[in-house]
Amino acid sequence: MLKRTRYYAWLPALLFTISSYGQASGNATGIVNDESGHHLSGITVETLTNGKRIKATTTDSIGKFSFTNLPAGNYDFTFTSIGYQSQTVTGYSLKPGQTVSLLIAMISSSNKLADIVVVGYGTQK
Repeated sequence: MLKRTRYYAWLPALLFTISSYGQASGNATGIVNDESGHHLSGITVETLTNGKRIKATTTDSIGKFSFTNLPAGNYDFTFTSIGYQSQTVTGYSLKPGQTVSLLIAMISSSNKLADIVVVGYGTQK
């Protein structure tokens, strides 16, 4: 019976250690829309700290993105896609256990892509 009591005495300390370990990081989530409020998929989202890229992802079919287990610190977020102006939002301070939420409106780019001409050569049987 004494062994079981000792085991249970260590259990709270172990659980506290495990739960504190996960709190050293935070999360960032958000939605990316166009100017008229439509969700945009395939937008590249990067997290930067001190100009160094930490993680990158793309938005899903309903414009959502998510970063988990980001180390606590200061972050900038960059959003890029063909046909839209790149945007960077700065000055987000992420604390342990915190989740930062972002709502981004991408602005259409007036630049048009150049035409591409494809020429194929082959033989006919």
